[in-house]
Amino acid sequence: CLAVIMIHASSIGAVYEGQGNYEYFINLLINRGSTFAVPCFIALSGFVLFYRYAGTDFNSETLSNFYKKRFFEIVIPFVGFSLFYTLFNYSFSEGASLQGLLSLLTSSGTYSKILLGKAHGHLYYFLIIIQFYILFPIINKYFKATKKMILPLILLAAIVQFGFVYINVNVVTIPRTGSYAFSYFIYFVLGGILAIYRDTFIEFFDKRKVLFTSLSISLFSVFALTYTAYNYFIGTHGTKIYGIITGQFVGVFFVITAFTSIYSLSLMLMEGRHDFLKNIGKLSFGLYLIHPA
Repeated sequence: CLAVIMIHASSIGAVYEGQGNYEYFINLLINRGSTFAVPCFIALSGFVLFYRYAGTDFNSETLSNFYKKRFFEIVIPFVGFSLFYTLFNYSFSEGASLQGLLSLLTSSGTYSKILLGKAHGHLYYFLIIIQFYILFPIINKYFKATKKMILPLILLAAIVQFGFVYINVNVVTIPRTGSYAFSYFIYFVLGGILAIYRDTFIEFFDKRKVLFTSLSISLFSVFALTYTAYNYFIGTHGTKIYGIITGQFVGVFFVITAFTSIYSLSLMLMEGRHDFLKNIGKLSFGLYLIHPA
């Protein structure tokens, strides 16, 4: 949640400052170094879903209950806040009027923007989550059939994600690729694997708590700098397919080390009293909805 705020706080400086400028690189480091936020949210969503439903055999009744719960928890807040931001943004636009507002609310374009997650900058995340909810029963079934084959599962997820990137670059240009679940497929799967093997991981972590946390944070720092340098290179030298695929690999390891750092730190924080951070965690969904993007 804090990383999302840092992304938006540094976004103007990371885009508009002169390239090669010291302040520009600092803003870029903060901005790019915080972009693990959405993939980590995706991984966490995968973790929660698989932790709750890994052993579930979906039939018509359980499937209906699953989608009904997600409809009220995700779809309704998504539509409600999309309408709120549509009205909010219009009210501060030049020439806003009651007649213009009525035209806005009766325009098909307005509801098209809402359905595409374009009502406000950060609402695309809900589209991604909704796609994963739709796909989850299928992914869960495959997980149950192959959960002892972790490496093939990760490889398949990587092929799906990198294949989507490759198709977008070389075959057909897909608008707003960041709004598609396939752009984050490996993170969702890794979150699911961590949920299924959570007890094994915690047992492993408890024996090497300080070492694992230190190593995760160190690797995260290295990959954050590497990922920032990669994005700086894009900004100054353009991109080619090999550069984009390389960026995908660097980005994946960057997010994995961020997620393991956050997860290991959270396990340590659970042992003590850190009410402020715990409360932020509880309120993170609401903070994401209302933060200005």
